[in-house]
Amino acid sequence: MNRLYTYLRILKLVFNSEKISDIDAKKAIKSSVKKGGHFIYEFMLRRYDYDISFIDNQKISNKCFIGKGHGAGSFDLYRKIKLKNGPILFEKIYFSSSVDFKKILIYKALHRIILERYLSVKIPIVYKIIESNKLSIVYFYFMYLEKLSSNDDEYMKKGSLIIYNLRSVKSINYSEIIIIDNKDKELLLYLNRFNLYTKYNSLDDIEKYFKSLPKQICHGDLNDRNLYHNALIDWDMMTIGHIGIDAGVLIAYHSYNKKRKDLFDFDLIFDKYFPFIKDSEKFAVVLYTYYYLIKRYKNNYKLVNTVNNILREILNKNQIL
Repeated sequence: MNRLYTYLRILKLVFNSEKISDIDAKKAIKSSVKKGGHFIYEFMLRRYDYDISFIDNQKISNKCFIGKGHGAGSFDLYRKIKLKNGPILFEKIYFSSSVDFKKILIYKALHRIILERYLSVKIPIVYKIIESNKLSIVYFYFMYLEKLSSNDDEYMKKGSLIIYNLRSVKSINYSEIIIIDNKDKELLLYLNRFNLYTKYNSLDDIEKYFKSLPKQICHGDLNDRNLYHNALIDWDMMTIGHIGIDAGVLIAYHSYNKKRKDLFDFDLIFDKYFPFIKDSEKFAVVLYTYYYLIKRYKNNYKLVNTVNNILREILNKNQIL
């Protein structure tokens, strides 16, 4: 049945591309690549967006598919492209109307003048952007990545240093940078869905608390898929927010201890990795840590239920405002 749906999507994209959804287009193009490689890949992309253009093949000496992704606003296939007498590039294709692509445009404006000055690791540098009606292609300079060890302590030290460095960026006016998404609202919607707010901490109280916290650039997805010894990649989820957003991801991925009743030793974590966090910010870090743990293990219903009970207890005991 899945194979039938795949062929139907491919046929729809080829013969009636105006009516196909973004999700079905992604699936159809990904499936067709297995059959025909680069030629079919580019042909199918052109069927979806007639105006799309690539770097001229005459300028390319070699290209290959590399890695996989699962971003909502981009395609799941990437390519490594070697230009004749030029650099090696990493190609990523976005839906032009997606939030992810709009963030990349903001990232391009910030990465050379600000982010490179403050971060202790390399970040992707944009070589060229080709915008089109439905799809836009972003070419980054290719980066050779050095993995960190599997030691969670190394990830925590590296990640906390990056968060500290991002916190140190003072040369921009954050109120002038408009990021379309709102991670705080996602968390508030979750609390509302499971009735986790309390008389001590209403949803309005929690929202006001988040808004009162100092703003900084946040990577938005600071986990082991993006954090390397020499680099921090994939800025598609970049946002302007508070420190809980990045610290929560990092802690949820690398300090989860299922042997503990409360799952995290926050006193130790704050003392060892985040001595620069203010007391007023710690509550946001705790909330986001549990929220990201739920997102990571969303199919583990027993763990999700445990975390929901912990959140309810925290919000009952601690009045944030």
